[in-house]
Amino acid sequence: MKYIIVFEGFRISYSNIHKFGKKKPITIRDLNVHILSREDKYVLKILNPPHY
Repeated sequence: MKYIIVFEGFRISYSNIHKFGKKKPITIRDLNVHILSREDKYVLKILNPPHY
């Protein structure tokens, strides 16, 4: 069975990703994770829709 994993970071409250390095672990708080099976769908949110 195949799955799709979506990491949604719209509500991250803290992250040290800018300090990431070989000896520094990553911390991310309030990251949403969605695990979708074959029949499921995920709708991408458009934050800045195109202007016509």
